[in-house]
Amino acid sequence: MTKSDITNLLNAARKAKNPLEIAVYGDILSRIGNQEIALKKLELSPDEVTGIIKKAAAEREESMVTYQKAGRKELMNKELDEWSILKKHLPATFSEEETEEAINAAIIETGSTNKKQIGAIMSLLKKMHGGKLDMKLVSVSLGKKLS
Repeated sequence: MTKSDITNLLNAARKAKNPLEIAVYGDILSRIGNQEIALKKLELSPDEVTGIIKKAAAEREESMVTYQKAGRKELMNKELDEWSILKKHLPATFSEEETEEAINAAIIETGSTNKKQIGAIMSLLKKMHGGKLDMKLVSVSLGKKLS
């Protein structure tokens, strides 16, 4: 997904007069613009845009939990709707079995045997599989395997 893809989605949402999608895509474009300025780039790569969308979706998930605990169902539902829009634009993530296979392959490839080498494994996994892995799950699994 690129910045122009998001711009096209925003324009379509404006034509359809869908305020929720306008807000979500506008937010993503703003985040992309901020990141481009911070990195002094003319345009972010598709992987960087996907990372921004992934981060925004994770923030919505955290907000949903917070609002649910506070008994604010209307705000939780709004965050859920926004999260649903963002989730459509994220790559499918690996299943737990696929994640374990990728972790085992990375451990073998790096020859890692202890927790001090987790960083090298995580770096390799990010390079090989990008946004398809749930890095929280990877971290927990590596902690158990290399203890």
